[in-house]
Amino acid sequence: MTIIGSIQREVSESYGVPLKDMLSKKRKKHIVESRQVAMYLARERDKSFPYIGQAFGRDHSTVHYACDTVRKRMESDSEYKERVDAVRQKLRS
Repeated sequence: MTIIGSIQREVSESYGVPLKDMLSKKRKKHIVESRQVAMYLARERDKSFPYIGQAFGRDHSTVHYACDTVRKRMESDSEYKERVDAVRQKLRS
């Protein structure tokens, strides 16, 4: 399994969002949030915006927006940051 595949699976499990929904075009808040977190974590692994976009069926600019959104929200919302950090820790172990 690829790094992005592992990230997608872990975020899917952690957020309780089916992987098929995270990879779909659905725009419900909880699905978008999980997708954005997965994109952010993939970017931390030095993957390019176009590569991540392709893995999620999105444009590179969507990935860029997702990464900015997650980063900014982590700066202002400590609970959100803890949740993202928890997923990051699971990926490292």
